[in-house]
Amino acid sequence: MKKMMQLLREIKQNREQYTPWNSKEYTELYKRAELRISRERAYNLLQIMQLAIQQNGSVIEMGVYRGCTAYLICWLLQRRNIKKKVYLCDTFQGTPKMRNEEKGDVNRGGQYTDTSLEYVKNKLSAFSGNCLLIQGLIPDSLKMISQKEKYCFAHVHLNLYQSTVDALEYLRTRVCEKGIILIEDYGVKSCVGVRSAVDEFCTQNELQFLLLGTGQLVIFV
Repeated sequence: MKKMMQLLREIKQNREQYTPWNSKEYTELYKRAELRISRERAYNLLQIMQLAIQQNGSVIEMGVYRGCTAYLICWLLQRRNIKKKVYLCDTFQGTPKMRNEEKGDVNRGGQYTDTSLEYVKNKLSAFSGNCLLIQGLIPDSLKMISQKEKYCFAHVHLNLYQSTVDALEYLRTRVCEKGIILIEDYGVKSCVGVRSAVDEFCTQNELQFLLLGTGQLVIFV
């Protein structure tokens, strides 16, 4: 019986997966960033972004909330000693009441209000030289950015159909060749509107994409 139990333990150990997102370094990073998404999703973000930042262009995140994933983005650029502008676009006041029920949106009005422009500024103060916070509703807020700006990486986490449609339409002509768009909430059950917006965009523009097991979607431009 003891030999059998030992054998079972050895089989279990051999089947264990490689999980770098559980390493000490990443555990400390996730804690500093105060992440709200899973470790796996955050790790995917960093790995995918590493592919994109080899190209020319700035970085943009739409849907910043409390600056958790923005912290990861800025941390990676600093760690790799890569100088790029990072545009962070959000209301910094919570999710707007707008929704498109026909496309699958649920009511998110009033959610994620426990943030502010000042809070995110302070959180990212160590990276302030690279961060440009753009406050307002998409797409109007995007008019504050130079129309000549191009991006190598875009992180979209907007939860709603129309916001995602507007974000993708903006990015359509502004993502550089070999650039990447990461849709954070494509596979989230309560974000059907996002999935509708992304499916329409990829079909209309004949774009290749990859759905990850975490529910994130990578669009290759």
